[in-house]
Amino acid sequence: MGHGTRVSGIIAAEANGVGVVGLAHRVKIIPVKIADASDVYLSVLVAGLEYVLDNLDVDVINLSLGFSDGNNSVKSAVKRAIDKNIIVVCASGNYGDKNGNPVLYPAAYSQTYPGVISVSAIQRNSNNTYQIASYSTYNNYVTIAAPGSGIRSTSYVGGYNNGDGTSFASPFVAAAAALVKSIDRSITPAAFRQALISTADKTLLGGELFNEYYGYGVIDVGALIEKVITDRTSDGFISPIDRKTDGSVTVRLYNPSARDIQSSFIARALNSEGRLTQTAVRNVQLDAGEYKEYDISDLSSGEISCYFLEHTFLRPLYKVIKG
Repeated sequence: MGHGTRVSGIIAAEANGVGVVGLAHRVKIIPVKIADASDVYLSVLVAGLEYVLDNLDVDVINLSLGFSDGNNSVKSAVKRAIDKNIIVVCASGNYGDKNGNPVLYPAAYSQTYPGVISVSAIQRNSNNTYQIASYSTYNNYVTIAAPGSGIRSTSYVGGYNNGDGTSFASPFVAAAAALVKSIDRSITPAAFRQALISTADKTLLGGELFNEYYGYGVIDVGALIEKVITDRTSDGFISPIDRKTDGSVTVRLYNPSARDIQSSFIARALNSEGRLTQTAVRNVQLDAGEYKEYDISDLSSGEISCYFLEHTFLRPLYKVIKG
């Protein structure tokens, strides 16, 4: 029990200085219950997927589950999701060391539908090296590997506990997908898959480009985000706002282009009624490829939006948190 709570915490646990922080901790989770304490029924899974596709506006679906039956109704629902530009992330399975390592679905749809991501699990050894987890299902359907052993996250009874399984590797990739969608919501599942593959850390592949354990490598979230930013714009990019423990508020700008930028950015604070209350303007000088942090602590509260000012008009590149 508590499987969904742990998965959700890996993605979205709040950055409140307590316990753990989710990789995409400002994302909105929409939980859809499709299992009881011990079983997932295919008919309920299909109904849950159809409910999401018919009624909700989502960018990413995480499926930390698996079954040996390539059910046509599930396959059709997954295809509908991909057709609606939704990234579908699936656990590869926990049968790598038992039951003959069976192929599990919906992860195995990863070759049928580009944009379905099958995630295997790695574990850290006592000497701080990494390897595939012994339980992690391996086959040619695996797309990417992510941490899956000893993953500390939220518990349904309160507090935090650890878990092992590809179920807890999958949400790391789903959270990365959410971050990518926050940069470029129009990115297709197939394009996300390609970006994920091209930025993966291939150290554990031993010189190969792909193998059945790690897929195309281990997810490198930093490299993935930087690639998407670079592909998205040739101009400056504004990061999410960072509210630090000392009370300061900062934003980081990045120039992914090969040219220097001299311009400005504007930060605005809105109150709960959506009315402008404060404005801050900062001059920007960014060399090619440079990151630079700017203090905007004078914007004390409300919803803060940052804009890059160039060529005499405002270009909204990132709208970020409510204070």
